[in-house]
Parts: sequence; structure tokens; C-alpha cells
Amino acid sequence: MNNRDIYYDATFQKYYSIDTQHGRMECYDKKGKHLGEVDIDFKENSIWEGTVLRFPGEYPYEKYVDYMVVSYPDTESGFAIYCISGYYAGKLVVCLPLEARDADNRALSTEWMKRNWNKWIYDGCQPQDVIIVE
Repeated sequence: MNNRDIYYDATFQKYYSIDTQHGRMECYDKKGKHLGEVDIDFKENSIWEGTVLRFPGEYPYEKYVDYMVVSYPDTESGFAIYCISGYYAGKLVVCLPLEARDADNRALSTEWMKRNWNKWIYDGCQPQDVIIVE
């Protein structure tokens, strides 16, 4: 069974091979040189501002979508998420509630994001399909 997708990032001119079966992502340059591997299973307790969340998209989005966690002082949590790729780049996705904050840091709680991904962020994929790009 093939659970591998290929994604080309035109901005950085890199290819990403995403293997959902084994929980990893590999990165290649334009000539096919292997640049490294990233573990998809994010183990940090906090998600900081500037973190990019990459995941498989559904209509009306592209095949892969990038969201970014941003500081947003006008919200209870102080954080919001913007789409930064494709047709919807620059659009505010959601202002996050106070419960989304990590109790120990000025960051988002990874556990809250996993539990509430489909309710608050995006319901077109599961949290385990999200790749953290730091």
C-alpha cells in the first residue's frame, strides 16, 4: 500500500515526500538530493508563534495547505492562525480561545491543538496528518 505523497514548495524550491504510514517526511532539493528527514509525530508541549502547520487540504484549498500561528493581541489567548499558502494566503482562519494557551509558556498547547484541531482549526484532515514546520 502506498501512503506517500510528494509536495513541491516553490518558495524554497524543495520537494517533500510525506509518508503517512511510517510517520515521517523527507526533504529533497530540485535535483533529488536528500536533504533530511523530519518526524511527523511532534512531541513538544508548546507550539510557538511563527510555527507553520502543513497538512493535506480539501476543496477549496490546494493539495497541501500551510497555516501559521501568529501573535494576535486582540484575542483572549493572544494567538490566531492565518493561511499562508495558495489562493487563501493572508486570510485569517481563526482567533484562538484562552484555553488554547499553554499554561507554562506564551505559546499554544500542543495537546489542546490535537484535541481541538477539527473543531477550531480545520475539519478536512486529522491532527496526526499535520506536519510542524519550524
